[in-house]
Amino acid sequence: MSNSRSVWPKVVLAVTIFVYAAYGVMAWYTFTHLPPIPTAVVTENGTVLFTYNDVVMGKYYFQKYGLMDYGSILGMGSYFGIDFTSYTLRIYEDTTAHYLGFDAVSQDNASAMAAIRQELMPIKVDPTPRGDVVVVSNDFAQGFYNAVKFYSWMLGPASEQFRLKPDLITNETVVKDLVAYFTWSFMIAMQGYANGFPYMPGLIEPSANVTYASWITLFTIMIIVMPMAGYVVLKLMDYWNEPRLSVQLPPPNDAQRLTLLAFLLAGIALGIQGLLGAYTMHLYVDISLYGINLIPILPFNVSRALHYTLAVLWIAVTWIAFSFFVFPYFGLNITRRQVLTVLVIGVLVSVGTLLGIWASYLRLIPSPWWFIIGAQGRDVTTQGTLWLILITAILGYVSYLWNKASKTAPDVYYYHCFP
Repeated sequence: MSNSRSVWPKVVLAVTIFVYAAYGVMAWYTFTHLPPIPTAVVTENGTVLFTYNDVVMGKYYFQKYGLMDYGSILGMGSYFGIDFTSYTLRIYEDTTAHYLGFDAVSQDNASAMAAIRQELMPIKVDPTPRGDVVVVSNDFAQGFYNAVKFYSWMLGPASEQFRLKPDLITNETVVKDLVAYFTWSFMIAMQGYANGFPYMPGLIEPSANVTYASWITLFTIMIIVMPMAGYVVLKLMDYWNEPRLSVQLPPPNDAQRLTLLAFLLAGIALGIQGLLGAYTMHLYVDISLYGINLIPILPFNVSRALHYTLAVLWIAVTWIAFSFFVFPYFGLNITRRQVLTVLVIGVLVSVGTLLGIWASYLRLIPSPWWFIIGAQGRDVTTQGTLWLILITAILGYVSYLWNKASKTAPDVYYYHCFP
């Protein structure tokens, strides 16, 4: 084990470089192969259904109203609510089937599904200086109107029964922009940008690349990842029977004892997270909590977002508290004031994060502040921009202290513990 101090940092560095290089390649590929957003989608008689700006605003409203923490788009997000991509496509499918004379369409009816697909695919694309104008059938247009009608009802007068804030969206312009975004999502799915999602035989099916990627991933795990994990386990077992040397550590000082408060707060946050998780699951079967309707103040998307955000926060607080507790044992001097300052800032940021999500999804924060101090409306990383920056700054500061501690730790501990 005497060489482990020099070998493992190099291994970690090499793996880190490889991972970030892989991320860079994937990011480059993603941003150079983005699905197109048409300048406008118009019918055969020239009626404009929606434009590029409508799609962009639809995504904006999707995040603003916290719909990612309720349903999903292209399979990404929460799964209590509907997947807006597949459900919207189903509305278009049923509308087209009706106008084509298929009252009950079965996905086994290949000819019917082929006719429906032909009606839903763009008729032609007219290039313009700003982009492409997509021309669609009149059946497609009727599907758009039916989708607007449905979502106006679902997100408006019926929103509470769907576990959302009562009368969440009553502005029809907002609903139209959302439907434009949902429609665009299934249009790019039908063009192959979603790797076969949603699986709707006859309209969208997985390509051969999806199958190849799945098998390559499986064999990579079996041939590379699992042997590496086994090797690590075997090395740990080799060290299990080595002689151990007990080291008498000094009792915790005042600064270290102060971290116990942080562990207490983390435990409370864990308990609240569990209660929120139970409440969120309860909403799957009943709109009220044993006769008490909390939907107006705690709808599904709010409780879900607070549930997983609390997990992120209490884990971060626990790591910070543990770090300050062990720093003195690495030879790094930590003052009581330093610990208290970090803990107070951490608690304030945590409370601000949670209140921001709650107020943002309840539409209590005006634009554009909901994105900054409320909730971004993304999947998991939903915290407002300000809170994400502050959380990153706190964790970055503690990481800096860890780096400093690694350089100040007395070598005698290594020589005594790892002869």
